[in-house]
Amino acid sequence: MLRVLLREIADRFQPRAYLGGCLRQIAEARCERVTVHREYYFIDVVLEITTAQDAAVIVIENKIDAGEQPQQIARYQETGP
Repeated sequence: MLRVLLREIADRFQPRAYLGGCLRQIAEARCERVTVHREYYFIDVVLEITTAQDAAVIVIENKIDAGEQPQQIARYQETGP
């Protein structure tokens, strides 16, 4: 399921986009570690993915009946796992 999610996210980027390429590499690599945090510093879901060569942190926010707060992304980047 995680590989499918990463591929779907990567496909949303332009074919040569750096982030899309990184996500494709992680999706195809053997995961050494995947950690899932729920309600982590007010972030709904945080995925920490580690492979032999790469690592990624993916934040999933459930935005039903709520909009993005001012500076929300910047706060999340400062909080980071």
